[in-house]
Amino acid sequence: MKEFMYATALCFLMLAIWSFSKTPSEEAIKQVEPALVEQMRQDRETLRFISGGALVLSVVCGVVGWRSRSREDASKKSVE
Repeated sequence: MKEFMYATALCFLMLAIWSFSKTPSEEAIKQVEPALVEQMRQDRETLRFISGGALVLSVVCGVVGWRSRSREDASKKSVE
């Protein structure tokens, strides 16, 4: 469970970084046609929402992974 939650947290973190990088800047919005400005601003807010949600899920999965036990308990293994 621990490894799965860490992997899920990493995937959500990559999604947050990717979606934040795809967010259009204010300069890009100013350069488009006036008819598309409102659509671009809506897209920017949507991508920010996705990025923020993915970041929250990444933190939650990381904490759950940190709090759960690993499948392999190191205290039960003996090295011979």
